[in-house]
Amino acid sequence: MANLVGAALFGAVLLAGVQGASTTTVLAGGVGTVLAWTFAHSALELRDDLGEARSRRLELSHTAGTTGLVAGAAVVAAVLFRASSFELPPLALAALVLAGVALTAALRR
Repeated sequence: MANLVGAALFGAVLLAGVQGASTTTVLAGGVGTVLAWTFAHSALELRDDLGEARSRRLELSHTAGTTGLVAGAAVVAAVLFRASSFELPPLALAALVLAGVALTAALRR
C-alpha cells in the first residue's frame, strides 16, 4: 500500500512539473513524497518486526535523520539547479527526485 501511495504522490509531482509548476513547488512536492513514502515503509516494517513493543525513540530518530538527509539533499539540489548556467525544466528536478527514490529503494533491499 505504501508503494502505491508513494507512486501516486510521485505521479502528482511529475504532473505538476509537466504543467509548469515552479521549481520550488516541484522540489517541495518531491521532498514530501520521499518523506511520506519512507515513513510509511518504516512504520509498516516496525509494526511487523516489533509488534506492540515501544518504539517511540526509534521512530523519532528515524524521522529526524531521514528528514535531515532529505532536506540536505533538497538544499543541494536547489542550489545546483539555481546555479546551473543553462535553463532546466522543473521536470528535470522531478527526475532527480525519482533517482533519489530509486536509490533509497535499492539500498533498503
